[in-house]
Amino acid sequence: RNHVISNAFLTSQIQYHKELPPFARRPLTSWLIDSTANIFRIRLGVAFIWVNFTLVFCSGILLFFLSKTLIKSNWGINENMVSPPLTPPEGEDRSYWFSIANMVIYFFGFSILFAFFTPLFSYDEPLQYAMIFASFLALCHRKWILYIIFFSLALIARESTDFLVPALVCFFLDPGKKSIFPLSAEYTKKLAVLLSPVVLYAVFLVLFIWKMNLWTGTSTEMTDRISCFASNFKDQKSTMESLSSVFLVLGLPLYFIWVTVGRNEMGPDFKKYTNAFWLTLAINTPIVLLTTFARESRLFALPLFFLWPIFLPIFQREFRILFSYRLYGSCFTRWQNATGLLVLGFINYLIAFKAYDSDYSQGPTPYYNWYFFLLLMTITIHFILNRFLEGRLKLKTKS
Repeated sequence: RNHVISNAFLTSQIQYHKELPPFARRPLTSWLIDSTANIFRIRLGVAFIWVNFTLVFCSGILLFFLSKTLIKSNWGINENMVSPPLTPPEGEDRSYWFSIANMVIYFFGFSILFAFFTPLFSYDEPLQYAMIFASFLALCHRKWILYIIFFSLALIARESTDFLVPALVCFFLDPGKKSIFPLSAEYTKKLAVLLSPVVLYAVFLVLFIWKMNLWTGTSTEMTDRISCFASNFKDQKSTMESLSSVFLVLGLPLYFIWVTVGRNEMGPDFKKYTNAFWLTLAINTPIVLLTTFARESRLFALPLFFLWPIFLPIFQREFRILFSYRLYGSCFTRWQNATGLLVLGFINYLIAFKAYDSDYSQGPTPYYNWYFFLLLMTITIHFILNRFLEGRLKLKTKS
């Protein structure tokens, strides 16, 4: 049955993550896989699938509850906004349907949908994601001890969780202050809670590296990582693949933010989330490009933790445009718009299927190319519909 589940390959990957220093210091996922295999007496390859797919599912459920909590507490909802594209049945809580939609958007994101495809090779991310969502949920409910536990586990799962901390520190800053100084007593307490997992992780890391004798391997790894930047941009093909990796994960949210900010419709509640997104993006993206292989697109997803829980509420107007079938009829019956769509659609095809020439995108069913193409077409269609709608609104205003 090796043609169904490649147990030999998955076992070698698990062993690889136990022995190589950069992965060996992230022991939680490997421990969960080993424990599952021993308890249920199954092969390591099967245990890998059980553990990681369960964690991906759990991360989605935690996102649902996080989204529902934020929306109910008005962190992510402005009551003066237009009606949502997903109309809830009468008498039902609107936050439920928003949260369901956010969870669906999360699962259809490139880094989640293709999490276990080559070359994304997700291993520790499902546990990291579940623990981050759990820690955010604990923060919302002011369960400080649970936050410290869950965020510490997220850090142990993957140290890149650290990149979320600066945004969290700014997130809880008083909106009226432009600097964290001088520190109020209340903010000092919040700061102590937010930074506690970082201190605990630093202690764990030092003790773990010392116990496992990983000092030499760790120092060598830090030197080798710098060579990744040269690999990411060594030629035209590598450069295109690296930039495409960023776009596949962040292209749609970046476009939606650009459109929303352009209309000056971003409320103060939403700005807290987008500011946290931008700060994490500014920290995470250069580090990923400099020290890792950019083709592993999942590594660019970290800033989205500040958008996933409120994705539909913050961008609901954009989804209304995309799912307004009457608007399609009004817009594309005009030959200029229809011609523009055809021309841009052909250009999108050339970009997705010709220019994007990844070693991992070609095959009998080029999934990545199709996802790339659909993503480009979604942005193109929205762009044309939005310009048409704004033009029509300007005409109405003048008349």
